Amino acid sequence: PERIGRYRILSVLGEGGMGVVYLAEQDHPKRQVALKVLRSILPTDQARRRFDFEAQVLGRLQHPGIVQVYDAGVTEPQHGGQPFFVLERVTGKPLTHYAAEQRLDARQRLALLAEVCDAVQHAHERGVIHRDLKPANILVDEAGRPKVLDFGIARAVHRDVQGAGPQTDAGQIVGTIPYMSPEQLSKTADALDTRSDIYALGVIGYELLSGRAPYDVQGKPLAEAIRTVAESRIEPLGSHDRALRGDVETVIAKALEREPDRRYASAAELAGDIRRFLADEPIVARPPSAAYHFRKFARRNTAAVAAVGALFAVILVAAPVATWQAIRARSAERLARERLAQAERSAAIERAVNAFLNDDLLAAANPSRLGRGVTVAEVLDRAAEKIGDRFEAEPVVEAAVRYTLGNTYAALGDYEKARPHLERSLALRTEALGMAHPETASAMNSLAGVHWKLGRIEQGAQMWTRSIELQREALGPDAPAVLDSLSNLAIAYRSQGRYAQAAELLEDTIQRRGRTQGEEHPKRLLDRSHFGSTLMSMGRMEQAEPVLESTLAAQRRVLHDDHPDTLRTANALGLLYKQLRRADEAESLLADTLERQRRVLGDRHDDTLATMNNLAILYDDQRRYD
Repeated sequence: PERIGRYRILSVLGEGGMGVVYLAEQDHPKRQVALKVLRSILPTDQARRRFDFEAQVLGRLQHPGIVQVYDAGVTEPQHGGQPFFVLERVTGKPLTHYAAEQRLDARQRLALLAEVCDAVQHAHERGVIHRDLKPANILVDEAGRPKVLDFGIARAVHRDVQGAGPQTDAGQIVGTIPYMSPEQLSKTADALDTRSDIYALGVIGYELLSGRAPYDVQGKPLAEAIRTVAESRIEPLGSHDRALRGDVETVIAKALEREPDRRYASAAELAGDIRRFLADEPIVARPPSAAYHFRKFARRNTAAVAAVGALFAVILVAAPVATWQAIRARSAERLARERLAQAERSAAIERAVNAFLNDDLLAAANPSRLGRGVTVAEVLDRAAEKIGDRFEAEPVVEAAVRYTLGNTYAALGDYEKARPHLERSLALRTEALGMAHPETASAMNSLAGVHWKLGRIEQGAQMWTRSIELQREALGPDAPAVLDSLSNLAIAYRSQGRYAQAAELLEDTIQRRGRTQGEEHPKRLLDRSHFGSTLMSMGRMEQAEPVLESTLAAQRRVLHDDHPDTLRTANALGLLYKQLRRADEAESLLADTLERQRRVLGDRHDDTLATMNNLAILYDDQRRYD
């Protein structure tokens, strides 16, 4: 066809079992896209409604490692009435082909696999299972970044026609046999969970490292191929290459466990173990021993281990000097001068920032200049354009302005626009104030949060860890800013699947806030909410329920029913009720929460979308598509 909907067909990019992929051009906005027309048809109105629902869910997957779904629809009757997806166009090569052509070593291949895990984790957190992960569905672009294709597309079309096995009424397999988990081969699609994708990641890792699949199913009849995958013993990865024995072999073997409960609980956990191996740190999959931990420490710190004897001598000499320096008091006169200078500098910054906000930001919001009402985002965009070289002679003031703009963009959920302002603020403060200054640490803390929101979880966690070190040194261990950063780091740990570390950190932070800020301080209640959600992630539902219920009651009392923190806890509790199969309670709470979030935060806010997704999954489980 020359056109499909709003898209002009340019050429055929490829053809496979699921359908034909065209290179197409979109009119508004003007861009080239990949348009995938599926071979299936949608025979009923219910199937069409389900397809529309699934397409909306897929469209909300926004991660640098996932090919973006821009649009979806059904072709005109004269073109077959087939469903289609409009996708971000990615120029790249399949994962295994790229690794072979670039002659990547094992560590480089593992680093790529960890990035794929990050993308899969993002989708899993939003209730989307891939079901057909394989190297052909992972393209590595020219910059060396992997991008996952076809998330959830098989489910979007085949869900309601699946029977007791993996076949559809068209005799097709929803998935690719060598990469399908044992439960995917033997159960209905409804019985699958995210751990089926973990198994596929294990198969991909095995093939990426050894050059071959764990099973030989080439040329075998379907039934025999399924039996091979379900029953054959996998040769240890180290049998192909001695260099892969030990931790790498253990990590891949855990992902490939036949029993889902014995696999990694999340893609984030798998990525975490891969990165721990790459950093020569102990992996979680191997039961740790003292000797094992020491071997890892020795590999990371060869010089330190060799110099232990000399180090003890240095400590003995340096201790009295360090003690004297630590207890030396500054004179009252010097302290007073420093405080006065700090007060004057803070006042000058405040005056300059207020002038900018009044003269530029608020002036930009004047409807008489634009002839209509303006949004907060438009006001920020106009104010940001006016910064230019205005503060060239006042870097600390520019840092404060950009810090404010960056955090405001972040609060609106526009993290891409927030990032450059916070990066500039951090650079200016580092140069003008020094790395150890509390304001520098604050900028670093905010930037870490933006990295996390953009899916750069490891980078965000590293930055939070560094900001905590700086803040502790400057402000003390129980300072509110330190506790805020610790809370953020715990959330990052949770996103990485490091649930035990997240729970431990949150428990400590909750206790510290209780001592210094009070039992019902809003941030302490928010930490309790995150703690309850972390317990859920660990599968400790009975412990999570009273934590979330008591926290929600306290937030409604201390804050109010419509406060964003209260609504975030309500969403978590609704999800818990769903997982406990208390569908009526879950629906009541999630529906009420969604209504409030739409009114308070708007339809596009991350929290609103998270609740919308949880409610949609609940309805999907009940096959309610109306």
